[in-house]
Parts: sequence; structure tokens; C-alpha cells
Amino acid sequence: STGPRQFFQFKIDIIPTDKSGGEVEFIEFRTSEPLASELIGEVFPSQANIAELSPFTYYLQPSIAGDATGFDGLELTTSSIINSVMALRIGEVDVPLDPDDVIPLDIDGQPVLSFPANGFELNLGGRKLVAEDSGTPIEVDFDARVLRSGTAFDMRVLNTDQPLAVRQKVDAGDANNLIEGNTVSVSTTAGAESLLKANVTKVFTPNDDGTNDVASISYDLLEIIGASEVTIEISDLSGRVVKQVYSGRDAVGHYDRVWMGLDDSGDLVPPGV
Repeated sequence: STGPRQFFQFKIDIIPTDKSGGEVEFIEFRTSEPLASELIGEVFPSQANIAELSPFTYYLQPSIAGDATGFDGLELTTSSIINSVMALRIGEVDVPLDPDDVIPLDIDGQPVLSFPANGFELNLGGRKLVAEDSGTPIEVDFDARVLRSGTAFDMRVLNTDQPLAVRQKVDAGDANNLIEGNTVSVSTTAGAESLLKANVTKVFTPNDDGTNDVASISYDLLEIIGASEVTIEISDLSGRVVKQVYSGRDAVGHYDRVWMGLDDSGDLVPPGV
């Protein structure tokens, strides 16, 4: 919300498929005391080569009034790929990062085991910013691969003492007057020759010797809106399909699939290309 409001307004779309429909069983709202009076964020640079690993800095300028409770953590999510969090500065002073201070997240904000991921939760080194810290700049350096032009890096602040509280969203604006952009979105430059960038294991020997036993098939879907049909098939030189590894609908993002060297009957395929 951009300010105090007396009412909530919302819309629910139910899209039927075939002969199936849907129903709404319940609606839940959660409210929390504000953590800050105003939160302004900005990402630099605001342009990058598509699907290439690039360094970014997120600038956050908080205003915290006397009645705001303050915050001690950040959450960032995006439809692109975060590869690592490299540095944190509060008031232009480096804050040492313990590995436990950085939690990789999926696109829904749920923890995952490791990077690459669709975001991260970051503890501010055990420090809580309160009213006395209003105006103290926060900077986060991270590496990311932008998969769609206009990708937004959405940040929220949180209070770890209140894990069930609503996390407060950061609005785009001029968080650092030394850079241009005033945006949390990143556009892409030329260089995407197609919607798909794929990488496949070149040498594959599934003989249980611990080396090259699994074929890795990874790919990035770029620039698409919504989801696209994706099928991965293994064929021999004659064009005969020996195994369908995957078939489904994927949205923009990075994906990893594996093939164990078995055909559709579960038998090990013979050596060859």
C-alpha cells in the first residue's frame, strides 16, 4: 500500500481447464506494524547482457520514524538467477557476512539449499536499524544473470524477531544520487539469438565408475512471458527417439535435467552418439 487505506480491493480469476472448474475456500489477510516510514531502492547497472553473469549493486535508502519498529534483514526475489551475494555495506561501512547470514530463496521466497537461486534473505550482520538510523544507506553487491528484459529485483525488509509479520516492500526511486536509473528493473542489451540457451554434457559413460555417469542437460529460457512447452528427447544418429527425458511447461528461468543413460524401457542404451 502507498499509504493508510480504509478498504482492501482485490480480484480473483478462476481459469477453468477442460471440464474442471474451481472455488475459493477461504481468504486470509495479515497486517503488521510498519518497519519503516519509507523505503526507496535502486539497482545499478540498469542494463546487462542477457543470460550473462553480471555484477549488480542494490541501493536501499530507509526512512524510519519514531513509531516504526525497524528491521534487521532483507529479502530479494527475482525471475532471473542470483549466483552469489558478495558484499554488504551499511552507512558505507563493510559488514562481514557469515555464511549463515545469506539464505538462497526460490522465486516464491522459500529457502533452497544453495545458489544459483531466484533470490536471497540477508541478515544485516546482527544489526537492527531503528529510528536513530533513519537515512543510513544500505548497499548489497550480488552477481546475477538477467533472463528477461525488464526483470525486477523486488526487495522487502523484515524483522527476524517477528517471523510471521508481513515483510515491507521497497519502492523504486532515487536511492543513490550518484547513479542514474531510479529503478529496480534491468533491461537487456542485444545478444539473445533465440529464446533458448542450452548446455549438454559432451562425454557420458554410465558405467557406475563415478565419472561422467549422468548426462547433465541445463538450459535457460529467455524473454518469454508466461510458460512455454518444453520437451527434451534423446535420439540416436538415425533419428529414433530412445528416451524422453522431460516434457512440461516452463517459465523464464534456469533449469537442470539429467539422463541416466536408459531408454524408455529402462534398458541401458548401447554406446554411440
